[in-house]
Amino acid sequence: MEVQTAKSADVAALVNISAEKWPPRQRTYFGSLAISSPQPGEAFAITPIHGCLGVMDLGDKRTMEYRITAREIAADIAREINGDSGEGSYHGVFVAAGDAPSESELAKRAAVSRTGSTWTPDKSITVTRVQVQAKTAPSGRATNAIVRLTDGTTPANLTIAAAANDSGAITQNYAAGASLTIAVQTAAAGCATSPADANVVVQYRMQ
Repeated sequence: MEVQTAKSADVAALVNISAEKWPPRQRTYFGSLAISSPQPGEAFAITPIHGCLGVMDLGDKRTMEYRITAREIAADIAREINGDSGEGSYHGVFVAAGDAPSESELAKRAAVSRTGSTWTPDKSITVTRVQVQAKTAPSGRATNAIVRLTDGTTPANLTIAAAANDSGAITQNYAAGASLTIAVQTAAAGCATSPADANVVVQYRMQ
């Protein structure tokens, strides 16, 4: 099968709101593609994705051309990157409806929860403190990131406003066998420097 870049103006905007630097994506129809990441002070970066024209070998010197649209390619890359950390993960990459993301698209995507860990206590527990230490502290932000510990019903939220972040003393009860998740409930937005490489510590005692 041979694939060529389409000559049409079929282009999709692959948007990245994460400061993460992703390895180049490899595809037979375009080779290697570097995904752009936001620079300091930028809320997002756009990687233009072009449609391709594929040629399928049917044998007996017969071929068939088919179109791979830019949106199909962009959606495939977004799925691959967002699923990099396993089922339910999300890394801030999406396909814009137009040539650039709208304010509503950015707000919606920034609010998507990104699960970092799931754990199930054997016995009922009381969470007494949540702390997050970020290797890269946020600066110049318009919206702070929020890390959430929850069983799906009762959340404990912690705003990430510095390198060291502390909920202080809390009393949050969770039942034995509850599926607890630690996730980025709200992503930082409009940052000169986005928070990155964070570790979460949850202190608790048995009930």
